[in-house]
Amino acid sequence: NEFRNWLFEKRLPQNADYQTEQRIKRGVNKELQNLRTILRWAKRKGYTRIDSFDNVDFFETAKPLPRVLNEDQERLFYNNLPKFSDKRNGHYSGYRLAWQIIKYTGFRRSEIMRLTWEDLDFKNRVIHLYKTKNRDEVKFPMHPHLWRILYFLYRKGKFSGKIIPYNKYYLSTGF
Repeated sequence: NEFRNWLFEKRLPQNADYQTEQRIKRGVNKELQNLRTILRWAKRKGYTRIDSFDNVDFFETAKPLPRVLNEDQERLFYNNLPKFSDKRNGHYSGYRLAWQIIKYTGFRRSEIMRLTWEDLDFKNRVIHLYKTKNRDEVKFPMHPHLWRILYFLYRKGKFSGKIIPYNKYYLSTGF
């Protein structure tokens, strides 16, 4: 607890407001959680015999900000993405399509950038992911809204190859 208090005091600027204090407390709690994980691992492996975190009290903090967008924020974000691409790789905006895929599937950026039109099974409304983070093949059901969007684009343009046909930094820089 003395170490916890020392960390907090060291990071706290003079005349800090309430929000700054809460942010610093959350940061100190995160550091303590990391240390606790390491020390508990050391105890499990036999490197130490004591649990240093048996009596450590974490700071009480206000509820963190939600990590979910409400519908208005979501609409604003989507509407600020470009509507059309530069027509090199089709008429639709890769950003807007990527946003829809993220929204309805929760896929990672790397999974979205690897998706091809051939991975989509429109008849069974399934997306085949052949390379996931844990290297398993996954069949993911398509949300009805996402199915309509992808099927419309597929029928209209008769696409093949990658769904988002840009380099791997496309989403990072654009978003």
